[in-house]
Amino acid sequence: MSITEDRIIQEILAVRKNVSDDDAFTTRELTDAMGLTPPTVRGKIRLLINSGILELTQKDVHGIDGKIYTRAAYRFLPAKELTDEGTE
Repeated sequence: MSITEDRIIQEILAVRKNVSDDDAFTTRELTDAMGLTPPTVRGKIRLLINSGILELTQKDVHGIDGKIYTRAAYRFLPAKELTDEGTE
C-alpha cells in the first residue's frame, strides 16, 4: 500500500497537536509516533521546514550506554495567523 504525501503531512501535523512549543523530536521519535519508516519521514522533513511547519534544532538524547549525545531534531513552529496586509 502506498502512502500519499498528504497523508504523511497529516500524520506529522497530528503529532504537532500533542506537544508543547518547546518539544523537539528526532527523526526516530517522529517515525515512532507516526508508525512510518525513517526514509519516508526524512523525505518529508525538508518540505515541512520549507513550509514553515518545522525548524531544525538540536536535542540531547541519552544513549543506551548512559552517555548524552547531541542529535539533530525538529521543532514544530507555532501556526502562522493570517492577517490582512495594510490593516493594523
